[in-house]
Amino acid sequence: MLSGIYYIINIINRKRYIGYTSNINKRYDGKHTIRRNWSIHHNILLSRAARKYGNENFKLVFVEECAEELLAEREIYHYNMFPKNMLYNVAAPGKGGNLGPVVNKKISISTKAAKARPEVKAAQSARQRGKKYSAERIEKIRISNTGKRHTEEAKEKIGVFNTGKFVSQETKEKQSRSLKAYNNNPEVRLRKSISATGEKNGIAKLKEVDVLNIRGLYNEGGATINDITNMYNVSRKSIVNVIKRSTWKHI
Repeated sequence: MLSGIYYIINIINRKRYIGYTSNINKRYDGKHTIRRNWSIHHNILLSRAARKYGNENFKLVFVEECAEELLAEREIYHYNMFPKNMLYNVAAPGKGGNLGPVVNKKISISTKAAKARPEVKAAQSARQRGKKYSAERIEKIRISNTGKRHTEEAKEKIGVFNTGKFVSQETKEKQSRSLKAYNNNPEVRLRKSISATGEKNGIAKLKEVDVLNIRGLYNEGGATINDITNMYNVSRKSIVNVIKRSTWKHI
């Protein structure tokens, strides 16, 4: 992978943002070249300038290739080549860019507002439309999300966000088809059957020790099915299924 220093230059006033990357190809093939949506860049000054002058008036230029261990040093060198009023960089390289809670809060609010603009949302939607992930990528996403649970605060936010939200019939049908296809996937069905076995099943009224006791009582003739039903406060059919091993087959 090639690493080096790049400028994002305003071609109207020649003001620029100086940065470095450890993967030049990623910058060209990813957000900096294909998207070119500088208006939602993490740098607040560059973001504001892009909204003022237009994304089309900014260009990405790679000015120096260097070893990855020299990136920070070379960024400082390029930063010092220009007057500070000709740079969009908020903080000098090497100082961590820690602007304090007040400024960071303003930057966060501004960035969220930029991402919420209709034209930005439309552009993001257009980029994602028709995009397909590889099987490897899907598996990585599945693994990273396995076991994750929303906090109560997050659930509340999601609930408020979705309250009163209109969903078209077309969207409902798409969601229904997608869910059916997912649930009919053999691997998904196998995972669900394994995870829902025995006590792991959220609606199970019996425990494994109860199942063993029920079978023992019946096989030894110590109690009838009706007696066992009354002892465990479940339906007669449930007891019969346990004894016949129609349920709880794994023990």
